[in-house]
Amino acid sequence: MKTTSLPLRVLALGSLLLAPCSLLAQGSLTPPGAPGPTMKTLDQLEPRRPIRSVPTTITNSGSYYVTTNLDGADNLFLNGITIQADSVTIDLGGFELVGGIDTGAGILVSGDRRNIRVFNGTVRAWEAGGIRLATGPACAVEHVQALSNIGGGISLGSNSLVHACIAEANSGGDGIRVGPASLVSDCTARSNSGGSGISVSGLGAIVRNCVADGNLGDGIMTGEGCTVESCTASRSLGDGIHALFGARVSHCTAYDNVSDGIQVGAGSTVLDSTAYSNTNGVNAGADSMVANITAYGNGTNGILTAAGCTVRDCTVNANRTGIQVPSRCRVVNNQTDDNINRGILVSGSGGRIDGNHSTGGQRSFQVTGTDNLVIRNSAQGASVLAYDIAAGNHDAARISSPGSTFTNSSPWANFSY
Repeated sequence: MKTTSLPLRVLALGSLLLAPCSLLAQGSLTPPGAPGPTMKTLDQLEPRRPIRSVPTTITNSGSYYVTTNLDGADNLFLNGITIQADSVTIDLGGFELVGGIDTGAGILVSGDRRNIRVFNGTVRAWEAGGIRLATGPACAVEHVQALSNIGGGISLGSNSLVHACIAEANSGGDGIRVGPASLVSDCTARSNSGGSGISVSGLGAIVRNCVADGNLGDGIMTGEGCTVESCTASRSLGDGIHALFGARVSHCTAYDNVSDGIQVGAGSTVLDSTAYSNTNGVNAGADSMVANITAYGNGTNGILTAAGCTVRDCTVNANRTGIQVPSRCRVVNNQTDDNINRGILVSGSGGRIDGNHSTGGQRSFQVTGTDNLVIRNSAQGASVLAYDIAAGNHDAARISSPGSTFTNSSPWANFSY
């Protein structure tokens, strides 16, 4: 193996050290200017502005945060935070904003302001409302508790959002109130004594995944064309869920309400819901659809409708009357059991009563109106009369106690046994 001799290596190293400096890379050692700041300013570290006391008035758009629990009890007739600008965000930081006797509102928007967001804290014991943002659109309140306020808990205008909030023990107004085209989701309204638990004062809103319990008015109240889904309304002194015309109520539960469990206006749909221990379980306006309902133990009617409705595929048990309809209604494929007076009552004309099964009670089917079609029904165990059908109706042949091997030539027959 060949190796380089020591004298040659020394010679090469010396040649390199004696090379001209121009062969090496170099640059200017003169600084281009005075050194600039290298640390961030406080505004860069925390661009939000602190709120350290109340009363506070916000006059500029931006993001604000509360630094501690704030007590406004000594500020007579003054609001905790007044907002006089658009596009304001207030982070309550998990703290409480507390009012007292003769105070104003906890948080109030002054004038037509929009794009206001309040989140993450508690607003309690204010005497002109907890959070009042109703004068402007497109506001949001999230993860807030509104407790024991006079004048309502949370109030917003149109196109707004209330999410994951609790409104409890507020008086003089609704627990949560929003305007048209708003969304209320994942909220609880409990023991509010000035109005409804959750109220929508306009069209086209959605109330979803909410609980309303023990409120003085209705549990959930909406305007026309609204959707109420996956909600529970209980122990209201009014209706559990009350929606006006063109509403859709689905996957809801209403129980122990003083008035109706679910009441909807004309042209509405009530689907896949349960009504237990109310005055009427479901009360539907004209030309509505009621389907896949369980109505149990309601004091007057399990399902009550106005004219032109369809009631189908429902289970209606242990009410005073199971299903009661007037004229032009279609009642099909329902099961009624042990309703005290009657399983199905038709008081009008022009209806179709088809394919229902009724057991127990005094009367299975009672038709007091005329010109109704009554076909393919079955009745079992009525204590007074299985079919109490007034003259002037169109009811198929009745087959009583057909036995185990009966034959029947009419596919339209009504059965009793």
